[in-house]
Amino acid sequence: MTPAVAVVEPKAPTKEKEWSAQQKRFQMWLALPVFARFPDQQIQLAKVMKVDESTLCKWKHRPGFGDEVVRLAQELVKADDISQILHGIARHARAGDVKAAEFIFRVAGLLPSVGDSIHFGDNVVNTDMKVIEVLGALPPGQEGRENE
Repeated sequence: MTPAVAVVEPKAPTKEKEWSAQQKRFQMWLALPVFARFPDQQIQLAKVMKVDESTLCKWKHRPGFGDEVVRLAQELVKADDISQILHGIARHARAGDVKAAEFIFRVAGLLPSVGDSIHFGDNVVNTDMKVIEVLGALPPGQEGRENE
């Protein structure tokens, strides 16, 4: 006879609707970058929210609470920062930064994945080659343009 084994089912992820309005407010405050938080200290926020700071500390330890903060922070980054970051990288690419240009082309879907091939006339270049190797594989008259 084999001994019985207890199977513990993982707890389902905490749903947003399970958080009180106060907890949601605290989660959003935590999701903000430190420089953007107002008030700027947790103890001050507790006073504004009319709760004891220990309550905020307890909330942070509730299952799923931190996951929700991370989710909110990711949404803030997607909504507010991604386009600015991409525009900043594009500025570097336009100024001649090859790594920035490669990144922008990959994000835009204009650069094949590593291991794919690019055809320059009769020349085939594997995309895992360095840019200098790619420039060396360009058709006559195209090489040396990086110095223009």
